[in-house]
Order: sequence, then C-alpha cells, then structure tokens
Amino acid sequence: MPQRPGSQPRLGYRPALDGVRALAVVAVFAYHANLRWARAGFLGVDLFFVLSGYLITALVLAERRREGRIDLRRFWIGRARRLLPAVLVLLASVAVAVPILASDQAYRLRADLLSALGYVSNWRLIFGHQSYFHSAGRPPILQHLWSLAVEEQFYLLWPPVLAFALRRRPYRRMVRPLLIAAGASAALMALLYQPYSDPSRVYFGTDTRAAALLIGAALAAATTRWQLVEGIRRSGRLLLEALGIVALAALVWAVANVSEFDPALYRGGFLAVALSGAALVAAAARPGRPVLLGRVLGARPLVWLGQRSYSVYLWFWPVLMLTRPHYDVPFTGLPLLGLRVGLTLALACASYRFVELPARAGAVGRLWADIRMAWSFRSPPARRTAAWVLAFSVVLTSVGLGLVVSHGVVGGTKVAAAAGLNSAAAAKVATLPGPAPTTIAPPTTVAAAATTAAPAPAPSAPPTTTAPPTTVPISIATIAAKVTAIGDSVLLGAKPLLEHQIDGVVVDAEVGRQFSVVLSTVKAYKDAGKLGDVVVIQTGNNGPISSGQFDQLMDALRTVRKVLVVNVHVDRTWQDPNNDVIGDGVKRWPNAYLVDWHLVAAGHPEAFYDDGLHLTPTGIRLFTAAVIQTI
Repeated sequence: MPQRPGSQPRLGYRPALDGVRALAVVAVFAYHANLRWARAGFLGVDLFFVLSGYLITALVLAERRREGRIDLRRFWIGRARRLLPAVLVLLASVAVAVPILASDQAYRLRADLLSALGYVSNWRLIFGHQSYFHSAGRPPILQHLWSLAVEEQFYLLWPPVLAFALRRRPYRRMVRPLLIAAGASAALMALLYQPYSDPSRVYFGTDTRAAALLIGAALAAATTRWQLVEGIRRSGRLLLEALGIVALAALVWAVANVSEFDPALYRGGFLAVALSGAALVAAAARPGRPVLLGRVLGARPLVWLGQRSYSVYLWFWPVLMLTRPHYDVPFTGLPLLGLRVGLTLALACASYRFVELPARAGAVGRLWADIRMAWSFRSPPARRTAAWVLAFSVVLTSVGLGLVVSHGVVGGTKVAAAAGLNSAAAAKVATLPGPAPTTIAPPTTVAAAATTAAPAPAPSAPPTTTAPPTTVPISIATIAAKVTAIGDSVLLGAKPLLEHQIDGVVVDAEVGRQFSVVLSTVKAYKDAGKLGDVVVIQTGNNGPISSGQFDQLMDALRTVRKVLVVNVHVDRTWQDPNNDVIGDGVKRWPNAYLVDWHLVAAGHPEAFYDDGLHLTPTGIRLFTAAVIQTI
C-alpha cells in the first residue's frame, strides 16, 4: 500500500554520484582519445547506463511513495527539459560546422540529424553497418549519440511498464523479474555475438545493452526503502563501502586491460561490468555521512566534472572528430590532448551554464509564455518586442539550418568515401606514363613462376620470406599470372594498379571486411573452382584474428600452390597480435609466404592518408610492389 501522499521525502542529492559520472566520462574520453591506459574506456558508457537505470527508477518510485501515483506526462516533460535543449544546440552547431570543417561527412548529415532528433541513432548505425570500434576515415560526427538513444528509449518505455507493474505487485518484488530480464538481454548478446567479427551490432543494440539499465533499475527497487525512509545500519554501511571499493577496483582494472574484441566481454563480461557498476552506485548513493569512498567520489573536482558530464559527453566526440592529428590539426601527442581537453571543457561549460541550467530553471517555458503574451499583445512593449525579435531569430535560424541540412552535401555532390578516394588515387597511379625504375623481377620470370606447378616446400622447412622493397617501385609492364587477391579497403585502394600490372588478376576487396568474411569469400571461390595458382590474402586491419582462424583459412587454401599473406599496419590495439598470428601461421604452412607490409610501411609515413590506414598514391605503389615482389 502506498503511503499517504506527501508524507514521504524525496530522493536526496548524493555528491558521490556526480563523482561516478565524472569517472565514467573520463574513461570514455580517454578511450576515444587513444590513451593507452584506457584500453576499454568505452565501459564508462555501461556505468552511465547503470546510473541512469538506478536514478530514473528511484525517482519514479519516490514519486509514487510520495504522491500515490506516477505522472508520466510530467516525467517525460521533465526528461525533455533536462536533455533536449543541449542536444538541439549540439545538432545545430554540427549542421553548420560539418559542411565547412568535415565535408566528407556532409552526405550523411541529414539522416544523422534526423535519427538523433528521433533518438534512434543506435539503430541507424546498426542498419548502416557502422562499426563502433573501427572506421575507414572519419567516423560519423554524431556517432556518440547512440548511447543517448538507448537511454531515451528506456525513458520512454520503462516508466509506463513500471507504473503498470506497480499495480500488481510491490516494488520490492520487482527485483527478481528485473534481474531475469537483465540476464535475458545479456544472453541475447552472447547469442548474437560472433567471435572475431565486428561486434558493433550487439554493442549498439537496445535489446543487447538493456542489461545495465535493468540492473540499475533492480538496484533502485532493492534500495528505495532505505534510501528514502529508514537508512541503513552501520554493519550494512561498512559492507557497502567494501563492496564499492572492490567494484571500483574491478572497473579500473577492466578499463585498463579488457579488449573490445575479447569474446568473454560479450559472453557475460558486460553483465559483470554492470553488476560492478551497480555495487559502486549503491555505495555512492548510500545515505548518511560519507566514509572513504564517498569522500573520494565526492571530491570537488570530480563533482564539478560530474555535474557537467552530460555536456562533456555531447561535445567530446565532435571535438575529437574535428581535431584528427596531421589532418585537421598539424600536431599530436600532449599538445593535441591539451587542445582537445580544453575545447571539450570550454564547450561543455558554456552548454552547462547557458543551456542546461536555464532549461532546468524553466527558461524554455518562460520563453514560450513570453511569445504567447507577445502574440496576444498583452505583455509590456519592451518584452513584446524582445519576444518577437527572438522568435524571428529562431525562425531564421531554423530555416537556415534546414537549408544546410537539405543541401547538406557541398555543391550538391556526395563526398566520396575513403575507399573511393583510394581507388581514384590508384587509378591515377595506374595511368602514369612510362615505366619507372623497379626492383621487380621481369614479367616473363614472374609469369613462369606463377603458371608452373613447382613442388611445395617440405613441411619441416619454413618458407623463405622475400623482403619487400623499401623504395617506391613501379612497373607499367604487365605480369601474366593467374592471381586471386582477397582483402579489405587497403587492397581495394591498390586494386587498379594491381590489375594494371598483373595480367588476369581477380581482386575481391571491400571496405571494413572482417576476417570471417575473408574466410567465407575464400571458401566461395574454392567451391566455385575459381581460385588462382597464387592467392593474395590481405586481412587483419578491422579486428583481431586468432591462430585457429588463420589455420582455417590456410586449410581452405592447402591446395593452392602459393599463398601470399599480407600483414597489417594499422594504429589499433590488434596490430601487433595480428602480425604475430600471421607471422607464426606462415611458418606453419609450407605454401604460405609473408608480405611484410608492416615493415615496408613503418619507414614510409607518406604512404598513408591521415587516418593511418588508407593508401596514398605512394602507398599504392609500395603495396603493389611488395605483393609483386613476393609473387
């Protein structure tokens, strides 16, 4: 039975919860700023989810205890007033900035803005096959709004479900169903996850990420009574303090050590992170005098940052995407980090001071009232004039932004994707007049080597690896060989030049191709009987590969006379492990030969565009020469 309306206290302010927000946003920022100590800083989003699930549920339950009902309309209006104004300012700024500062994103700007306004960004990214962990070129400027979309979908659906459930059972009996629902969400993630492939579908999905929100809701249902009414005994406070410290230590360890491609993360790891986050939130939200953990999390710098964490999260991603080193700005390292931190904090503080705080204080409602008064000519002349000027400015701004979005592509033409630019560059290289000096063997020699069935090396003797040239060779003379090349966007960039230099080569490459797709493509060519005498495999840029996967690939290619495996040069955590897997695997298979692209590329930074992955014309020459040299 609910208590008499008005007899229950409200959920009090807990400074330590702002400290939790601060830690979460620092982890997320550090991960995307490529700071090595935050290898899994993306887990900060899960901490936000737990905290959101907890606070929203606790506030709704407190309202029901206090007033005997849940006012859904008031709840949704409050959420909109709290969150929407700052997002609208961000979207307006992005709509203006992208065509000027990031024209390569202009072709997708309209759809990104609409999905952000509808809080469905996560599903747009899923259906658009956008990777969270790896992207060719500049990732979408509004990609980070996927997490806000998940939260807003929760805010829309959960309160009416909770209101309906409370009619049938007391809130204390809702803990078990919520935990079961969280387990079901985690089980769905484990079911949909495919090891060593891009996990972005399960990472972005509302269905697979609801576990953290539901665990936060379960925590609120379990602790609402002692949060609002009776508090907690000393033994319980000490136990919560110990659990909170252990949980914080576990989360710090996970942020520093977990890999985004670790299968265990998607098979219960996220659930464990959410449970640890719930323990930390429970300790931080404990009523009464703070002990050690509460004092640490309630420290003024952390509270200050936590209060602005929403604005920090809104602005950090566009700042990072518009300050890419050596592309948008001419420096890197600590100066770049300082610039990014400064810009993010400046924009966040401005948003917090001039947008968030006034919106919470009812500025939007007062503005609307002033406009209505001005329309009726009942307000004083000065306020009436100001209201009309402001309304006219809003209309002009909206029309201007609408024109920007509707013509969001500079010059009305879509900007080519990174792979397209690489292909164009390669085509330019392929049509250069006349041969240049080259270290590649004469065409007739290579043709004979490719078409004559030479005996395979003995299994006990590892194949000899030919070191690729470190000059910039180019040969316009074609090489007669039956070669099949399969890979991702790096190979796609070199495709025109490979086709120009190798007679009869078949190049099958696409942007963002995972190892699992490479393997299935190889099997499809094998089943169709269309593999060449020489097969070039270029893979490993888009995620980690395992020794077992490499052996599966080579098992499918065991009848091929010569398999050239190109290792990787990519600024990602899986670069060195993948190169180790490829190097060790080449030694195990007698028909495998290493194309040491990493060694060649390490001495030629000019071989890459500023994303550090895709090839410039110089890079295309080097890559093609390395492949042909090994053939």
